[in-house]
Amino acid sequence: MHKQKQKRDSKRAFKALDRLKFNKDLSQLIAIQSVSENPTGVKQALHTMLTLGKAMGFETHALLEDRVGVIEIGKGLETVGILVHVDVVPAGNDAHWHYPPFELTEAHDSYYGRGVADDKGPALAALYAMAQLLPYKNEMKKRVQMIVGTQEETTWHDMAAYCETQVLPDYGFTPDGEFPITNMEKGYVDVELKFPRHFQGRTIDLMGGDSKNTIPDFAQIELSHFSKEMLSVLRDTETMTENDNGTTTVRAMGKSVHSSSPQDGENAIVKLCHTLFGKLSLLPEIAALVIFVERELKDDLFGTSLGLNRGQQIYEGQDAHVTVISPTMLRTTEDSFILNINMRQTIGLTQSQIAAAFHEKAACYGFTFEIVDYKPFLYVSPKRPFLQCMAEAYEKETGRENAFVLAHGTSYAKAMPNFVAWGPYFPEDEDTCHENDESIRIETLHAAYRVYAEALFQMAFDERLLIGGND
Repeated sequence: MHKQKQKRDSKRAFKALDRLKFNKDLSQLIAIQSVSENPTGVKQALHTMLTLGKAMGFETHALLEDRVGVIEIGKGLETVGILVHVDVVPAGNDAHWHYPPFELTEAHDSYYGRGVADDKGPALAALYAMAQLLPYKNEMKKRVQMIVGTQEETTWHDMAAYCETQVLPDYGFTPDGEFPITNMEKGYVDVELKFPRHFQGRTIDLMGGDSKNTIPDFAQIELSHFSKEMLSVLRDTETMTENDNGTTTVRAMGKSVHSSSPQDGENAIVKLCHTLFGKLSLLPEIAALVIFVERELKDDLFGTSLGLNRGQQIYEGQDAHVTVISPTMLRTTEDSFILNINMRQTIGLTQSQIAAAFHEKAACYGFTFEIVDYKPFLYVSPKRPFLQCMAEAYEKETGRENAFVLAHGTSYAKAMPNFVAWGPYFPEDEDTCHENDESIRIETLHAAYRVYAEALFQMAFDERLLIGGND
């Protein structure tokens, strides 16, 4: 009877989302250009979240030279964690957006703006869900702690430092994925390839993409000190322009999407290399790079040509999918052309196997390489009691049946033990993270708030230790 009464009280206790206040707070967050590489903007977004939390009545702390913030309530033998981030990927070309990227827009029953889905909107929804615990903080059996990161879209140095210096939550979730519970998450790899840059009395600059984890929507080559006769070879290229400074630029345009789903986008780096593939008599300086992309990556999203289409597609009875791979950034330095390869690997494909595959190709194409980021496949057993609490909350608030599924992207869930990605998108929603016109349905975000509030109530007042269970 005690548990039944507790659930009835918790259900009655939390309120409907205050839409006007929520919109005001979200608008304030979206307006901050907290692109990961912009320290000033990221710090401003972090302190805005902490200010909102403090105004609600939480204890708040900025840690590690403003790289991480903590918003918390309650006490107990266990700590429930909510991992969020306030940094965002670049907006790219504003002209490709129908709505201003750093201004909250409501249209077509949706929120638009960079970060409304990844991850400012869900972070704010989770904070509002936490706020429903405030009247009962002295009765809680658990501590609830929101950890706000600032480098999720890039290095994760913030979480690495936090994990090294702070006491971690026992379990929890990040609202940076999809419903139902994504207890499995593909791995993440960035491999940086360096092709030597040779000068022959003329200059070639390559550039493409602006984020390692986004399919690039632009790529270009800029040529200078080329004769008109040589440049005439490119005149059948529709995207060639002659600039006032005497240089010539060839551009390729694509469609940006999250790099975990490259099949939904159009890769501008691949398009540019395909265009240049037939012009290599003019451009021998970039031949190795162009041929590598054309032969090893074009029309092959699964790493088959590289020998990386391996690993387990089924693990513990769940779908683990397959590895996907794409070039995402292209840059020119004083002595190299640098190509970033982004991978989302299935379970069983190891770092040593990835290194061996690129080592073999390096001998063929003359590049050097470095694995600059590697995160393994994530799996958390569905038998964990805290996941069962989350499953019950999801079913209770949505009327849908819970399931345990694979996330194709990567999230802060990998940063700490016993974490999963959970919401905000529902299965029928279109995921527009990292895309132009990033958006999320208003009702989706409000429904996520209700699910989070119910789950936090159930976990915070449950007298059991919820970390147990068999892996």
